Amino acid sequence: MAEMKDDLTSLANAASTALTVKALNRRSLFRIGGSALALGGASAFLAACGGNPAGNRGGTSSGGSAAASGGAAGGTDTLTVSTSLGGTVFDPELPAGNFQFPMLYDSLFDTDTPPDSAEAQALLADFEPQPALATKWESNEDNSVWTITLNTEATSPYGNKLTSADILWTFERHLAMKWYGGIFLNRVGVTDISQIEAPTPDTFVMNLAGPVGRTYFLLVMGCFIVPIFDSVEGQQHVTAEDPWASDWISKNACGFGPYTLKSSSPDGALNVFEANPNYYGETPIQTVTFRQTTETSTQLQLLLRGEAQLIDSLSPIQVAEVENSDSAKITRVANTGYTFIGFNNSQDNYKEVALHQGMAYALPFGDIVDSVYKGLATPMQSVLPDFFQGATNEFWTYEQDLDRARELLAPFADAGLVLQYKAGDTVIQTLAVLIQSSLQAVGLPIELNAMDPASFQQQLTGATLSMWIDNQSTPLVPDSLYGLQLLFPSEPTQVLIHYSNPIVDEAVGALASSFDPQEQVELIRTAQEQIMKDLAVLPLAQTGGLVPTANNVTNIKGHGANLAWAKGLQYS
Repeated sequence: MAEMKDDLTSLANAASTALTVKALNRRSLFRIGGSALALGGASAFLAACGGNPAGNRGGTSSGGSAAASGGAAGGTDTLTVSTSLGGTVFDPELPAGNFQFPMLYDSLFDTDTPPDSAEAQALLADFEPQPALATKWESNEDNSVWTITLNTEATSPYGNKLTSADILWTFERHLAMKWYGGIFLNRVGVTDISQIEAPTPDTFVMNLAGPVGRTYFLLVMGCFIVPIFDSVEGQQHVTAEDPWASDWISKNACGFGPYTLKSSSPDGALNVFEANPNYYGETPIQTVTFRQTTETSTQLQLLLRGEAQLIDSLSPIQVAEVENSDSAKITRVANTGYTFIGFNNSQDNYKEVALHQGMAYALPFGDIVDSVYKGLATPMQSVLPDFFQGATNEFWTYEQDLDRARELLAPFADAGLVLQYKAGDTVIQTLAVLIQSSLQAVGLPIELNAMDPASFQQQLTGATLSMWIDNQSTPLVPDSLYGLQLLFPSEPTQVLIHYSNPIVDEAVGALASSFDPQEQVELIRTAQEQIMKDLAVLPLAQTGGLVPTANNVTNIKGHGANLAWAKGLQYS
């Protein structure tokens, strides 16, 4: 089995709709000079954060207060979400957790990005998040020590104010539960609760194991997968058998998010969230209802009839139907989603660089973008999305060359290679057939194996696939270090492709402790160059994010991998 590091991005895919709704309802939380930070885009946001002196940079909201006036109940609208996923477990630290949990929790920082990839790239180049449960943050020169000021207006649905005691209990819980919150703390250099100090009720200090990139730290610690718990309420439900109150939290939750759980059906197919009356920001939509609908065709009809205002992702053909309708629309957002062919670099034949390169020379990447994705994707010529720091297509040398493909692939003609993929996705099925026919044309027969989704997921998580189409295992956090750490070092975040190269290990290891942006870019380039030589995975297309909503849902933004994170919802 894969280690606890398995498939962070499958979580992201599952959580995308829940995160969209949560963000849609956090309108104009922080205002500077009468202008809403959430509405200003990248340039306004950077200007609002202002310049910070080198060696002690920090972000803050104007006037020392993060909270907008008015409290939570800013409206009475109801938003209905049609999604393929349900569930009844609302503890983010449990493997069976319902990925609607971000409705109930907030993290320290708000790390949304503009929909446009160029604007997202500009924002990430000199990144500062927006305030959320933290209102001010500053570090020493090498970013190894952080002092963070908390939002004193943040209050849980149970009436408990946020304090540094909540941070201590939350971080200790993350580390003890050894799930994704703990993994993320480990990634920034926190492995023991003794590294966290709480000098006052509204400040805490993180003493990391060593230097770290500033953007990396802020994005990781602002990710939804590191939520903050209400320790006062949580500790009331601790027992000797359940020292972290998992049983109670899984049924009730105890966060500082914009919503509270009103009801959950026994099978988790119908979950209703109501605005947290104590929320520090506004929640203009009072009630959000999640209805489980497994078929995307049914979701589409619900959206077009106005019975749902937000649904899961659609196929390119379904996207066209939405775009031609009068009642619904598609919002494109820059995110970290892309599709690639994964190789098990520990298995005979599948580990061979000649196979990887030969396939790259054989495939018609233009047809993949235009025919399979109907022009809704862009070419992917790196293992990093194009708006990431240091991302480049400079090391992509695989323009279609059928003669070169035949030469490289000839030794594998009788190897009995199999391409695996998850059944039920018409786009992936079409892509698989195109790959098969393209390789057959240059003398490489491959068998297609459309796997039952549960079996595919089990083997993906267990890292036992051989060669497969993957649109899940992409970065959850829009940061190059995170993206490289995910799959490519000898000890990756997600054990999946079994790849190991000393040049990549050295570059990624140095990047993890670099706080110099120029040095970071050089290390990112070094890693990309080697990975593209080996083609440890074969990138096929950058798919971005497509968010289907009703026409009257506006201002949707991106947040991490395959997520649409919107601020300032205007919904009527």
